[in-house]
Amino acid sequence: MEIFINNFKERMEEIVLKDEYNSLSFITLIRNIIYYKHYYKNLGLTGKNVILSLENSVEWIVSFLSLASINAKIIPMSSSLNIQHIEEVLPDIKVVPTLSKGIIRSFSNSSIDWNLINKNLKIDKDNVIIHITSGSTGEPKLCERTYKSLINEGFNYKSYLYITEKDHILNPLPLSHSFAFGFSLIASMVSGAKLTIMNSYNTRKLVSMIDSEKPTLVPCVPFIAENLVNLFLKETKNVSSVRTLLIGAGKVKYETRVSLLSKYGFHTSLNYGSTETGGIVTNTNMTPKNSIGKPMNNVKIKILNEDTLEEVEPRVRGEIWVKSPSIFNGYINEKSTMFNQDGYFPMGDLGYKDKDGNLFLIKRKDKTIKISGQNINLTYIEHKLSNIEGVLDCKVFVKTSPSNEFIIKALIQSVKNNEKSKMSIKKLVKRELPAYMIPHLLFVDKIPKNELGKKAVNVGGYE
Repeated sequence: MEIFINNFKERMEEIVLKDEYNSLSFITLIRNIIYYKHYYKNLGLTGKNVILSLENSVEWIVSFLSLASINAKIIPMSSSLNIQHIEEVLPDIKVVPTLSKGIIRSFSNSSIDWNLINKNLKIDKDNVIIHITSGSTGEPKLCERTYKSLINEGFNYKSYLYITEKDHILNPLPLSHSFAFGFSLIASMVSGAKLTIMNSYNTRKLVSMIDSEKPTLVPCVPFIAENLVNLFLKETKNVSSVRTLLIGAGKVKYETRVSLLSKYGFHTSLNYGSTETGGIVTNTNMTPKNSIGKPMNNVKIKILNEDTLEEVEPRVRGEIWVKSPSIFNGYINEKSTMFNQDGYFPMGDLGYKDKDGNLFLIKRKDKTIKISGQNINLTYIEHKLSNIEGVLDCKVFVKTSPSNEFIIKALIQSVKNNEKSKMSIKKLVKRELPAYMIPHLLFVDKIPKNELGKKAVNVGGYE
C-alpha cells in the first residue's frame, strides 16, 4: 500500500477513482479505506477468508483495500459463481460476504498524518489473495497468489506499456477476474494512473465512455474486441484518447486487430497469461504476424516436448511452460504440484518460439480420456460437432457415472431450434463420428458462458 500512497499523496484532491455513479478524490478514497478497515476488523474478519462478491464499483475497490489492510484472505468472486463450490473446497472455514453497494462516506477536511496512514494501511506482501480460475482445465480451482506476486505483475504492465500518472485506465471487465484485477487495479496503484470502472458492460456504452472520459488505456477480451469491430455507430465518437487497447484472456484474430486500427485508430496489445501466472507475455505491435509477443520482465518461457519434457529448438512445437515472480503459490487443498523440478508451470497450451524469442500460440493442449481401452480426444469431438450443418455452437464435457465410468456429453445450440433440426444433427453426428466417440447430445437454447465470453466448464446442471 505504501507504493500506492506515495504515487498519489501529492494529488490529494485529484479524482483518482470513478465509476458511473461516484467520483473519489485520493484523500476521500484513503479515508474510506481506513474507516472500513476498522469496520471489518470489528466484525472479526482479520486473517479470515472473505468473499468479495460486489458488482463492479468504487465500493469494490474500497472493500478490497480495507480487507487487505487487515490481512484478510480475499476471494474475489463473480456473482455468477456458486458460493457452495468455495465452501466445498474450504469446508472448515467460515466465508463471510462483504458489504453491499452504497457504502461510500464523505469526510470533513482535516490534517493528514501520512506516517499514521502508512502504518494503518500496511499490507503484508506474503499474504495471499485467492483467485478462482475460469475452469479452463476442469472444475474451477482456488489459486493462492501473494501480494508480492501481484505487485510484480503490476510493475510489468507499467514497464511494458509505459504507464505513468498521466494515464487513465477505463475498465469494462469484472474486477473479480484476474486479468482485469491485475491490469486495472494493481497497475494503476503502482503507476499512479487514474482508474474509471464501468459498473456493467455494454459495447455502445463503452464507446460512449471512451468519448466522455478520455481514457488512454482500455483492457478488454476477445469477444469485446469482436463486438467493437461489429458495432454500428449511429454517430461519430471521439475515441482518439486511447493509445492502447490491451486484449487478454483469449486468442484474438490478426484481422480483428487490423479492423480495430482502421475503424477506431486503436493500437492493440495482446496479453497472454492465466489466473495462475498473471500477465506474462505482451505484444505491443502487429509484428511478427500472429505472435502473442515476448516474455515480460523476469518471465522465463520454455517450450518442452510433450512426451520427453525436454526443451525444443526454435520453431518446433511443444507445450508452453512458464517461470515468473508473478506466479501463484498453488491450488488450495491440492497436495500435488504441477511445477517441474526447475519451478516451471505448464500453461496447457501448445506453441513455439521463433529465433528472436517471439511466442506463437497454436492451441490448447488436447484433452484426452480413455473409455473401454479407446483414447478419446474431446477437442476432436468438439471440432467435428462444430462443423456439422445446423450446429451454431457446442460444448463437449465428461461426467462420471455412479460406477466411476466416463460418460461423454455435448451441449448443442442449433441454428434452428426445432425437432426436425435436432433429428438432422443426430444423423450427421452418427455419420461424422465413430460409435465410441458419439456423445449424449443435450440441446440447449444457448451455450453457458462466463462474463468474459468463454464457454463455461462447470456445467453441472446438465445431466
